[in-house]
Amino acid sequence: TILEDLIKRETKSNSGVFAEMVLPELAEVGPLLKNPFRRDNLAVLLAPDVPAVLIELGFITNRADAKRLRSSAGQADIAEAIGQAVDAYFDRQDLIMAAN
Repeated sequence: TILEDLIKRETKSNSGVFAEMVLPELAEVGPLLKNPFRRDNLAVLLAPDVPAVLIELGFITNRADAKRLRSSAGQADIAEAIGQAVDAYFDRQDLIMAAN
């Protein structure tokens, strides 16, 4: 039970690290809410050792958001931003593992 708690705590921390890395990337492709980073106990994934974030990309009731989400260019920009954050996250993890 203690080991499981430690793993969950580390996973939650890693999820927060990734969330903080993806926000600046997404800010370059569209507007963000004033307080875009929030924590909650959402069941995004069931694995306790896999970091996860839930990314809301806009509101379909907002015309500008809906237009960006429907356009191929908007979708490509969003995918590129998330991909860059994923790459940066794993590069960071590689550096941490190499240091240990």
